[in-house]
Amino acid sequence: SLFFNQPHEKSHNMEFGFTLFTPENLNAAEALPDERPYASLFFINSSQLVVLPADFLSYQSTLTIGLLGLPIGAELHESLHDVFNADAPRGWDHQISEGGELTFKYSLMRSRSYLVSSDGDISFEMKLITEASLGFSTDVGAALSFRWGRIKTPWWTFNPHSAEYIDLGTPIAIEPKQISSESYLWFGAGLRYWLYNAMLQGQFRDSDVTFDLDELNQLIAELWLGYAFAFGENWQANVFARTRSNEIDLPGTDNPVWGGFILTKTF
Repeated sequence: SLFFNQPHEKSHNMEFGFTLFTPENLNAAEALPDERPYASLFFINSSQLVVLPADFLSYQSTLTIGLLGLPIGAELHESLHDVFNADAPRGWDHQISEGGELTFKYSLMRSRSYLVSSDGDISFEMKLITEASLGFSTDVGAALSFRWGRIKTPWWTFNPHSAEYIDLGTPIAIEPKQISSESYLWFGAGLRYWLYNAMLQGQFRDSDVTFDLDELNQLIAELWLGYAFAFGENWQANVFARTRSNEIDLPGTDNPVWGGFILTKTF
């Protein structure tokens, strides 16, 4: 191991999930070449984390295997609109890799904690992250991430900056007692430079709506804000909002903004 001669900790984590993206115009049944394409991804993540506590450093590698373009993405979206009695989206036949296609991503991330302060029961953390990915999202990036509040878990266990479309970066190898009284605000900002994005450019299978690289903004700024709190028997909830500068270089297109609610159970 690269770290065999230094005191270190190792842990492993797995995540399952899905993500859906749509154009702004959900009423059109035809392909919309001037808007973000419909896209869906169902995935499994496998991550390994190595922490060097004495150096305030951590290294994480993540392999993501997923499927693009499954019909169930449209069914889930339509069911959600039924719940809220909204018009059904009509353009899912034009999603990226319609019919299904295997995809993957491999990511490496380095995090360093630069500031950890505490005033009674309230703590403040700051860390710098650098990362690189190869696969359906091929990019390099850097970010600053912060937490403030009643923090009980180590600085290296929470990585919201790694949420490139699919994951929040859930805690890894945390004892249940550590999250039993947590409650904190988390926020940050980052820059990412894209070389390839299958969600916009498509993959090997033909897609009705795709963009060439020169039609995309390769340098992207990102912001995020969230709140985490523990409740019940070893449960943690996260509510969050994220935004980024516009990925598509077209007049009249808005910066994407999205949010979510994630529940984590620690055993």
